[in-house]
Amino acid sequence: MARSITHFSHPHDLVLQPSTKVAPVNGATCSFCHTGARTGKEVYACSSSYCAGYILDPTCASLKKQELIPAHKQHVLDLITDFPAPGTIACKACGGWIVNNRYSCSDGKTCSYDVHACCAKVPEKLNSKFHEHTLYLHFPGPQSDGSHGFRCGQCGQGDQGLWGYTCKVCDDGFFLHL
Repeated sequence: MARSITHFSHPHDLVLQPSTKVAPVNGATCSFCHTGARTGKEVYACSSSYCAGYILDPTCASLKKQELIPAHKQHVLDLITDFPAPGTIACKACGGWIVNNRYSCSDGKTCSYDVHACCAKVPEKLNSKFHEHTLYLHFPGPQSDGSHGFRCGQCGQGDQGLWGYTCKVCDDGFFLHL
């Protein structure tokens, strides 16, 4: 991790520091997503004495203004930093309600594709204790019978048309949702 960065959300350099040094009593709160940084973890804090208190957690510091993701190759997604009203926008990746920063399709007139900023960053492959082979990110679409065809190998829940991980070695429909 870089010790010092510049970020589009702030005019000054940000320096990596322990969260307890930045906010020793109440803990550090990210100025971008407004969630608390875990105690003992590092955060990026403004290096200027004029605006002490501007903090970014490493995840938010890695966000770009725009992303092109494999699940939505037809349009670029823009980082949206205003927070929607709770219960109004569901993430196309995990199905959860979006309550803070998100990536939203830049062609908002004909397309309403929104994902959590963190879901846009999930790895394309992973290893899981629930399956013996490497799993690959999958973006399901409806099958001819209207179903989506997968059940989670951990909880048994259907994929519900959401992102998940599948095995390319086995032909058993193994699926692990986000």
